[in-house]
Amino acid sequence: IDFSGEHGKLSVYPNPAHGSVTIAGLQPGSSVSIYDAGGRLVKTFTANAASQQVDINGLAAGVYFVKAAGGLSGTFIVK
Repeated sequence: IDFSGEHGKLSVYPNPAHGSVTIAGLQPGSSVSIYDAGGRLVKTFTANAASQQVDINGLAAGVYFVKAAGGLSGTFIVK
């Protein structure tokens, strides 16, 4: 899985996070996927706004990668 984000970068905050993160720079209606450090898909959703708050309760502590339509990507850490 390529997380290079060759077409742009997403802003993901707060980082490190606990409970929820805000992902900014999305295209409304685009598919967004969150992967763990092992490359496993852990969450997917459709963006309904350019900036969206995402519930990350239940995700184990570690590094996560966000991949969105158009080659956009970002990372965040769950504490």
